[in-house]
Amino acid sequence: MAVTQRFGANPESSFNVEWGGHNGVDLISHDLKVVVPMGGLVTHVGPWEDRPARGLVVVIQHSPDLYSHYYHLADCSVREGQMVGAGDILGHFGQTGLEVAVAAGIPGVGPHLHFGIWNTSQQGFLDPEDFLGRLI
Repeated sequence: MAVTQRFGANPESSFNVEWGGHNGVDLISHDLKVVVPMGGLVTHVGPWEDRPARGLVVVIQHSPDLYSHYYHLADCSVREGQMVGAGDILGHFGQTGLEVAVAAGIPGVGPHLHFGIWNTSQQGFLDPEDFLGRLI
């Protein structure tokens, strides 16, 4: 697994211009399975109407304040309300939603995973590279 786009500000990325920085990391892998890094409750499965460029999205709540986000999935094997454990497969790397991003002027990419960590007590995204060891 390799990181192709890091978290935060990147002067060479259109994410800085459009959204003020990248709120996660983009990953590519030869094994296209997406593995749950920590157990939790699936709170969202499907696209977000107000953010169509994220494609097929899964969100997992790991604690009252910590959520992991998975964007651009090709498919998913979990459902809202389901408890998942570390190591479970939740879906596969994909490129759903990217047609919206390309239309907005963001360069297209192949199948990948956007992985983000949201902390509600800090009202912001954390650097998900701190959690990648659990994802690999």
